[in-house]
Amino acid sequence: MTLRGRILLLSFFAACALAAYGVYWWHETVLDDLVLEESPYAGALLDEVVAYLKPDAPDRAGAEKRLLEMPEWDRDRIIAALAAYPDKERHLVAIGAARKVRDRPIPRAVLARLAVEDPDPKIKEAAKKALNGDPP
Repeated sequence: MTLRGRILLLSFFAACALAAYGVYWWHETVLDDLVLEESPYAGALLDEVVAYLKPDAPDRAGAEKRLLEMPEWDRDRIIAALAAYPDKERHLVAIGAARKVRDRPIPRAVLARLAVEDPDPKIKEAAKKALNGDPP
């Protein structure tokens, strides 16, 4: 093998090693993103929305308004988190906010799940109406 052939072969192996290293780190980044997406949402923004839902005087309209002012990613995750609680008021806020953004995948999935799985018939009916775009 000539010197030129050896240099080309080594260059090829170096390029393959760099590409493999890049794919490895890309894969790690994608896995990190998937873990973040699947982890339960918690934080100050969720606490802000829950603060409107005091047991003695819940303010559903205020909670929905604050929820709709948030960035999409946070808003969608908070809608899913509110629907996961067993509290009826939180479900109603999640349905009210998801109704306005039902074209997004996460709120649509939340509405579908509540329409099928929720034990309260009032919540089921509200979720079905929101999913179909009917008025509340």
